[in-house]
Amino acid sequence: VLHATMPGVLGWVLGGNNGHLEEARPSACRVEDRLKCFSEAEFATFLRDDQQLLRAAHARWMLLCEREPTCDSVDADSNSEAKGVYLSSSPSTLGSSANSDLLLADAAAAAQHARAWRDEQGDCYLEVLPSSSGTWVNGKALQPGHKQRLLPQDMLEFGAHPASEVFRVKMQHVSLATGGLNGRSYTVIPVGSQAKDLQPSPVAA
Repeated sequence: VLHATMPGVLGWVLGGNNGHLEEARPSACRVEDRLKCFSEAEFATFLRDDQQLLRAAHARWMLLCEREPTCDSVDADSNSEAKGVYLSSSPSTLGSSANSDLLLADAAAAAQHARAWRDEQGDCYLEVLPSSSGTWVNGKALQPGHKQRLLPQDMLEFGAHPASEVFRVKMQHVSLATGGLNGRSYTVIPVGSQAKDLQPSPVAA
């Protein structure tokens, strides 16, 4: 039954993008497939505790602002223009200063607005700096000096609400990371198997 029905289901889930799968990868689930990332013994823990699942995920966390492509790309359906930073144990600086790791475009954003990082446990945080002019997470205003735990799909705004740029917290599997994410300008970020071979090309800010 799986062999007969899964290709069609997969095509529906991928929205017609199953052509982007690696050639050697079958477009069907196989009963004999085994987990490659987690031990089956960990499943009970992950079902009870979402936080442990997030920490154990083989993924890089990012703050990302995406927009519709404004230039030609190799595959418009599989690429997007984005600006952002990967979060690591070394805090990323967010602000309107040209020296910031993540350059904020909103005119009301402070030169040194906030900083974000991922701690040893794998949890991500945002700290609002004293000079900031306004910071919102999921529409909730944060006070200067506040440290906020970040979760996937959190929506961040800096300087104004609504802001000209909206950043989201996202997770990207380590196999898809290109190292080309730029925090100072928008670049074309390829996804899927293309990400291993293509370099992001700068576009207008």
